[in-house]
Amino acid sequence: MPQGAVEFGPFRLDPEARVLSRGDAPVSLTPKAFDTLVALVEARDRLASKAELMQRLWPDAVVEESNLTQQIFTLRKALGDDSEGQTYIRTVPRHGYRFVAEVREVPPATAPDIAIAPGEAASAAAGKRSHVGRAIALAVAATVAIGAATLWLVNGRAVAAGTLAVVPIVNGAGASDLEYLADGLTEGLIRDLGSLPRLRILGPSTSFRHKGGATPAREVGRLLKADVVLTGEVVPRGDKVDVHVLLIEVANGRTAWEERYTADVGELPLIQGRIRDAVARRLAREPGTPSARRTRHVDDEAYRLCLRGRFFWNKRTTEGLRQAIEQFRMALRRDPRHAEAWSGLADAYSVLPEYSETTEDEAYPAARHAATQAIAIDPDLPEAHASLGFVLYWWDRDAPGSEQEFRRALELNPGYATAHHWYGNVLLSLDRVEEAVAELEMAHRADPLSLIIGAERGATLYHARRFAEAAEWLRRTIELDPRFPDAHYWLARTLLAQADADGALGELRRTQELYPEPSELLGERGVALVAGGRLAEARAALARLNAMDRDRLPAAHGLALLHAALGEKAEALRALDRAATQRASDLAFMGTDPLLDPLRAEPAFAALQERLRRPRAAE
Repeated sequence: MPQGAVEFGPFRLDPEARVLSRGDAPVSLTPKAFDTLVALVEARDRLASKAELMQRLWPDAVVEESNLTQQIFTLRKALGDDSEGQTYIRTVPRHGYRFVAEVREVPPATAPDIAIAPGEAASAAAGKRSHVGRAIALAVAATVAIGAATLWLVNGRAVAAGTLAVVPIVNGAGASDLEYLADGLTEGLIRDLGSLPRLRILGPSTSFRHKGGATPAREVGRLLKADVVLTGEVVPRGDKVDVHVLLIEVANGRTAWEERYTADVGELPLIQGRIRDAVARRLAREPGTPSARRTRHVDDEAYRLCLRGRFFWNKRTTEGLRQAIEQFRMALRRDPRHAEAWSGLADAYSVLPEYSETTEDEAYPAARHAATQAIAIDPDLPEAHASLGFVLYWWDRDAPGSEQEFRRALELNPGYATAHHWYGNVLLSLDRVEEAVAELEMAHRADPLSLIIGAERGATLYHARRFAEAAEWLRRTIELDPRFPDAHYWLARTLLAQADADGALGELRRTQELYPEPSELLGERGVALVAGGRLAEARAALARLNAMDRDRLPAAHGLALLHAALGEKAEALRALDRAATQRASDLAFMGTDPLLDPLRAEPAFAALQERLRRPRAAE
């Protein structure tokens, strides 16, 4: 990596701060495009081969050369370069690329980076223990963007603050088995701060993607255009925990506000509330009425179990969800009125069918019961309202009731990414496409590094027939994690809609490598083969699907897609009817799916869609 910042042409590249600017204006680059530029500048005196660049950019994944070509295209567009002039990046046909612009090293700034705020340095000199340096040398977790600049009153002086960045709370004990404590406190602060009015805070997926980094606090703030950084540490001490939080002014490195708390573990929700209210006062925002979860001491062990439950829930694996359910149940045995444990249980059951063999019939009633219990104890818990909204639609098919719950969740926490995400899926299922696009956009703004939100934002754009935007967005998500199958799957469908049969087949192969469930992909592969004129292979795929269907495997949806592509409408409609009895969620978005366009004018298609939307209570 280049040592320090460098300049070329009108551009300044700072690899440590991960900033490319032109004059005083930052140049927007995706993370992978930025890494590509750094690699090219580092190798500026020689040819950087395609193999070398691909190994550096995707060390743990097998990717096609087109991925590198896309990064070069993105860079050239950002730099104002073109394939003919090649002012900055020169293509060496069949071999690789060279960075050909003159590169000038920038002398280091005279002011040192601040790793410990001045006030903390003074405290350390006085012999007081301080873990702040380690805490604020973390990568950014979430940004809080406030519409207009706000004045903070610090020691009698006004400090302009329009954006606040929160980094993950540090586990001061260092023991991995206590990581859940720091993670739980981080999530709690993100959630509680997100409930403040006119405040935007990025979600936990974005936060924890950068956990454990070493970017200095001021550089984190500059990168995010933040005015202040909120950071902290939690240290268990026997039956107590020490919590230290502080705000750092990005412009000058001064400590704007800090506080230390010592409390029982069960009092951590109260500590979160005090931190939230202190931030609200300094932002001149009304804290609102305290939630029930922030006004009562909970059993220490129950709270630990609840935090462990959330820790396992975030893993999003079959085993992780089963452990989460067990932890939440154990918490409720100790404290039956622990609303957050009920809410966690509802969340776990809501997503369990997606990650395991558990059926919706088994999981969704349990999720509804748990969410209802949580709301009865704490009506102001947004997560519980979102879980209830999820179950009311996907299990009870109660669209009005579901919308009411999602709107209540977002009223309580306008920045709750999961509520925007799930509500967007409900709207898409109701064919309210533009509203769904808007909700997924808000979900992304709240949690921009969430892979599932990124993939489903692309899927929603696909259903909206905005195929170029969908493809661009899905490629961005793949850039974040090339091994995330959902993004490859929806990119395959999008490429099909763009008449790129070969590209779709390539993405389906990649999806199959990551998610080896043939019945889930064979139908789409058959559609791509039809689009590419490979009818014999498509018929072979149809035969395999028919054999799977006879064996009572969930292949009917794939059969419907392939029959529709082959122009066999009667067979396609019969397969759709069987799919509705196997797993109705496969057909949730049938009303806007481009692959089902050949069937859309058929009366039986509309009748099936109406049947699937009929409230369960009416059956």
